[in-house]
Amino acid sequence: MVELSVEIDFTFIERILAYLENREGHAIPKIIEHEAARGVHAHASRFRNTDKDLLDFWVDKLNRESDKGDRQTEQIRRCAEYIRSNVADFRRASEEIAAFLPADLRLSCKLYPIVGYDIGIVSEGNAFLNLGHPLFHEHERELLYIAMHELHHVGYSHYNPIYSLDELETTRDLLRIVKHSTHLEGLAVYAPFGRRRRENGFAHRDYAVLNDRRRRSKATSEFLGIVEEFENEAERPLNEDDLRVLNRMSDGDRLWYVGGAHMAQAIDRRLGREALNRTIVEGPDSFFAAYEKSMA
Repeated sequence: MVELSVEIDFTFIERILAYLENREGHAIPKIIEHEAARGVHAHASRFRNTDKDLLDFWVDKLNRESDKGDRQTEQIRRCAEYIRSNVADFRRASEEIAAFLPADLRLSCKLYPIVGYDIGIVSEGNAFLNLGHPLFHEHERELLYIAMHELHHVGYSHYNPIYSLDELETTRDLLRIVKHSTHLEGLAVYAPFGRRRRENGFAHRDYAVLNDRRRRSKATSEFLGIVEEFENEAERPLNEDDLRVLNRMSDGDRLWYVGGAHMAQAIDRRLGREALNRTIVEGPDSFFAAYEKSMA
């Protein structure tokens, strides 16, 4: 039976809110000494989203949040209060995620509310939610759904460590990263699907595609076609077109999110949950093989 222990830690967001409300520069050293500050910076560095050191990274992020004004700060505070008021529901949601993880998993982690970076990430074994993101201001319930997504990443990365873009040099590297990310993100999009369906919580754009048969089919076909092209060609150095493909996968069309969730659902329905969860232990190639088997 999965044992996933999650502590929601508000100490970092409290320091940030104190800074945003008072704009006192002497608070910054206390912010950057926090474990959460180092975790976010490590993620940004790993994925080439910054070349700044820890201090300059957070000074930039905090200044950007501060420049958005009092309304932004109040919305961040409201998001923090939403989480505080629904801790029991967040706990139940993390228990629900356990059904999509290998039965032998024993893991403790923290969920940190933050500001300034991405929407949600996993780094150094912990999960992070950006309370400054506009999706959360418009749909507070997305805080719970995205928390489920990121907590699944924590479990997944226990078995499959997150890669670095420094590893990306050839088409084989790209294919490996695409498969890893499809497995990682597809499962994390799929895992909260049942909860979202029960609550009609489909504000996020991935689910607009997944709930539209035509759009899902088109996105999945495009995704699988790209993967097949890379599988069938000889290894070569990457070019600019290849990197544009990576952007389509991860951001523009979000192909590995939608395609991966479609694959996860097919495996779950046709081969069973145990088979789906076993792919986490066995790795991304196992996930793609299980999908092919589910479609046979």
